Amino acid sequence: VRAIRMALPAAPGAGGLVIWLFLPEASDAAPRVDALFFSMLGLTGVVALAIFAVMIYFCVRYRRGARVDRSNPPVRNRVLEIGWTLTPLAIFLGIFVWGAVVYAGFYAPKPGAATVYVVGKQWMWKAEHPNGRRGVGEIHLPVNQPVRVVLASEDVIHSFYVPAFRLKQDAVPGRYTALDFTPTRVGTFELRC
Repeated sequence: VRAIRMALPAAPGAGGLVIWLFLPEASDAAPRVDALFFSMLGLTGVVALAIFAVMIYFCVRYRRGARVDRSNPPVRNRVLEIGWTLTPLAIFLGIFVWGAVVYAGFYAPKPGAATVYVVGKQWMWKAEHPNGRRGVGEIHLPVNQPVRVVLASEDVIHSFYVPAFRLKQDAVPGRYTALDFTPTRVGTFELRC
């Protein structure tokens, strides 16, 4: 990675979402985060459309004046009740486990990782690289080599956020936090706070 540079957040606008959907995947964590995000987006979209379709069907089918047999409505259906309870539970537990595995991957130490120390200070990030080089507002990382970024803060809570890496971690005063990942693309990427 040539550099990760401090940048001001993009101005809100209509193109913000489109730009985010097509951000480059510049770390090994990015494809896993994107897969989880777009799977959840697709699943919730399908469920919302299915509920909407069933709702429309029942509104048309059982509207006032429709000739439908309304006598003897079903009172109990154990199979249906168990099905609509256990199916969403299994799906949500599966998503939870998937998300937990992705999240834990951010903090799993990688053997041979180069350690970069990053300290948040009001209006800036200060970095110290493994070779002793220091920088303000820029971090230089090797491509296709594991990296451990150790975060700290001198004053208030700062948020280390590199959208192209799909990594976001708070730097809290009095605490060290580490992120482990591998940069996979050469380029200059925004570091936001």
